[in-house]
Amino acid sequence: MRRLLNCLLGVCIVSQSAIAQTDAGLLRYPDVSKTQIVFSYANDIWIVPKEGGTAIKLSSPPGMEAYSKFSPDGGKIAFSGNYDGNVDAYVMPATGGVPVLISTTFICMALSINATFLLSGDHHNA
Repeated sequence: MRRLLNCLLGVCIVSQSAIAQTDAGLLRYPDVSKTQIVFSYANDIWIVPKEGGTAIKLSSPPGMEAYSKFSPDGGKIAFSGNYDGNVDAYVMPATGGVPVLISTTFICMALSINATFLLSGDHHNA
């Protein structure tokens, strides 16, 4: 009887670790503002308080989002998104919302994501 219980316990432990590993993912491309951290996980943009807590998914449209960056004031997030077969640059409020397209070419996307003036309020779409 004791051997059976040990065997069942072993099976439970192994199955639990297998279940935990199937949901494992890679948190990628983090950026930090004064109060929050934004990152990519499972091709979506997530945000979490800097002091810790529960992460909140900000985007979930079909397609991939990555390379998120905060604006200097932390109010907006720029990121790359692939919604229609092209990698384009988008911006959205740090509180979430509908992403706004800000460029449609890869070179413009790279410049837009890294240009702080774009997120400082000077851009007409931001």
